Amino acid sequence: MLTKIAAQTIKTKWKDLLILFAGLIISIAIFYMFSTVANNKAFLTANTSIKAIVVIFIVGEILLGLITFIYLNFANRFLVQLRQREYGLLMMFGANKANISRLLFMETFFLGVISLIIGTIVGAGLTGFAGQFLQQMLGLTLAHWQMFNITGFLVTVVYFVIVFSLNGIINQIYISRSNINTLLRAEQTAEKMPKPGFFNIIVGIIGILLLILSFIVMQHILKISILLGLILALSLNVSGTFLTIRSGLALVLNLIKQSKFSAVGLRNFTLGQLTFRLKAFERILTVVTLLFALALGALTVGRSFQMSLPIIAQQSSPFTISIIQPTVQEKQLISQLKGVEFVKSYQYKLTNKALIWSGKQFNQEPLPFYHVKNSTNFSTAIPKVHFADEQMLQSKQQTNFEANAILSDLANGINTNNPNQSIIVNEQQFKKSTTVAQQIIIVRVKNMESNHNANMLAKLQAGQLKRFSGLKERGVSGTFGFLTLAKGFSGGLEFMGFFLAIAFLVMLASTLMFKVLTNANVDRRRYNILMMIGATPIERLRANATEIGIVFAIPLIIGIIDVVYGLKFFKNIMADPYLGFQSSLLLIGSLYIVYYILTVFIYQRILKKH
Repeated sequence: MLTKIAAQTIKTKWKDLLILFAGLIISIAIFYMFSTVANNKAFLTANTSIKAIVVIFIVGEILLGLITFIYLNFANRFLVQLRQREYGLLMMFGANKANISRLLFMETFFLGVISLIIGTIVGAGLTGFAGQFLQQMLGLTLAHWQMFNITGFLVTVVYFVIVFSLNGIINQIYISRSNINTLLRAEQTAEKMPKPGFFNIIVGIIGILLLILSFIVMQHILKISILLGLILALSLNVSGTFLTIRSGLALVLNLIKQSKFSAVGLRNFTLGQLTFRLKAFERILTVVTLLFALALGALTVGRSFQMSLPIIAQQSSPFTISIIQPTVQEKQLISQLKGVEFVKSYQYKLTNKALIWSGKQFNQEPLPFYHVKNSTNFSTAIPKVHFADEQMLQSKQQTNFEANAILSDLANGINTNNPNQSIIVNEQQFKKSTTVAQQIIIVRVKNMESNHNANMLAKLQAGQLKRFSGLKERGVSGTFGFLTLAKGFSGGLEFMGFFLAIAFLVMLASTLMFKVLTNANVDRRRYNILMMIGATPIERLRANATEIGIVFAIPLIIGIIDVVYGLKFFKNIMADPYLGFQSSLLLIGSLYIVYYILTVFIYQRILKKH
């Protein structure tokens, strides 16, 4: 009997649950995609050059799983609020708390199972689409990319079954502690109004100070300790956001209510509604603020890293590509490159004990290297190219370390099986060795990303990787090889950031929408009274849109400030963390506004319906 009631409830309430369904399905689909990629061993084995991408997906999977658990806690609480009057009526007609608890557990579990089935199907399709998208982004062919992976599927199912079961148990505990009167009169229970006063002022100021302090910690996190700094910044930010919303906003609303601004139209009614709702919204607004900051931050960091990659690549090496033992075809490709700044050819002899360079050649063709000043922060500036002669390369002084590092990089590419080999720069030993001399060419071009040069460099790199299998793991020396290897990591980071941002945004918007819309039935009487005393439908719409707009604006404003200051932390690990901020804000902000408009539209339909 209880099973039939639970199934019938989901069937009749599907319109009310659609918002929560959407958030849950998208989070399951993205979790499934991350899990499928992270557990695809054939994909990892066949694509060793981008194996870092798997680590990124594992991190994304864990982060998404934690946030989804929090989202489900809020979603299920709203689900209980939606039906608590009905539960009270069932108890009046003889159902005991044990029956109601089992009914609620079944409803929660059925809702989860339906979402899980749809979510995994959507996730499989999303994984197939994502594979094509990622291949285009990286410019690579990803072998063994799978839409379905049994391990990934089982991880998804097991995790969400556990989560749904835990949430069902939490709901059971809530019902078991509630009495009939509380459930029947849930909609009539008055919200606790925030009391203005000296204590409230102090709490509001403390909240703002904690937020400011969290921003200062983010900016100087390296001076503290990365782990300790992150924990401290997060703790200060969460508590500061909560206290600011709880007391700081109440103070602002009270000040506005006392001004002439509130006397125009229905502004005083709107301010009263917000003051009345503030206590009920303080927790969810705190969580939504953090989710918005996570969504915007995840997308911004991913995009910024991808956009700054060419700069980082150029900073990594003074030459674009190195060609070991060049063939006639490879020399022809080199001659076709445009905007060439230099082409240098060096001879070496590889023995069992050492790699010997001709010393005399470095006087005729000095070896390029970068001299960079020590700094804890990344810079977008490309270092000036310096050149080392035979004497500098033979010197063991610390000042010549950077020049010798370039020579070691070339040597490691030549002999990948022995990275710790001895490197000798000596003309006499070079001539004395009976080993056959080999050639290596290094090239620097002004623009390696132009279509023509990128095509030529890709062909040169492909030829080297085919002829020298040891280079597949470390890559071809030079900025182009670095760029190719780094694309696997940065492309995966941007990819993960995009889908995490979408998942976080859908969850936060769904939660906020559902919280706002659960108040529609209660607010209906207030808006009807407004109409009775002469308010027009346009004025009612404006008042309602303003009220909901302020609720949506609070997480938006605080979340943006969080990201602006939080990105300063990434200055220590990337050239410019703000490169992708504007485009990310435009995308996330636009989707967020769409959710706001949709909330107002649904709210108005509920008011008109009754």
